[in-house]
Amino acid sequence: MFDPATSTPLSDLSRLYSDITILVFLLIGGHYIALAELAGLSVDIRPGSFVLSGEGLRILIDQSARIFQIGCLIAGPVIAALLLTNFVMGIISKAIPTVNIFIISFPLTIGVGFAISILALPEVIYLLDREFQRLPELLARLLVQ
Repeated sequence: MFDPATSTPLSDLSRLYSDITILVFLLIGGHYIALAELAGLSVDIRPGSFVLSGEGLRILIDQSARIFQIGCLIAGPVIAALLLTNFVMGIISKAIPTVNIFIISFPLTIGVGFAISILALPEVIYLLDREFQRLPELLARLLVQ
């Protein structure tokens, strides 16, 4: 798979997280909330009268920063586990130089990465659910003129 925006290949793990995020969003009804808020069905705003104010722009910038924070929170445990795995592999290669560390470390690194990703999956889903629950309040603040 290729990312159409950057024309670079996507990793399987990033596709998995992207698909899980979309599923959680759809399962909690986020699409209904977003459409209702943007259409003005839950407040007294006529459709087509949306004007982005200074406060709305600040909200969009804050949420863009929050997306980066969430990405770091999701990737943090996997990165830490893989750094620790590579550190241990480096110690093993110095302690036992006859072991071909490349043959051992590649499958081990992949296995540890997937294991930590699977173990962290319930927390990722909880984090995404919590962020999607904030969506109606954020959209209501964005639509207030």
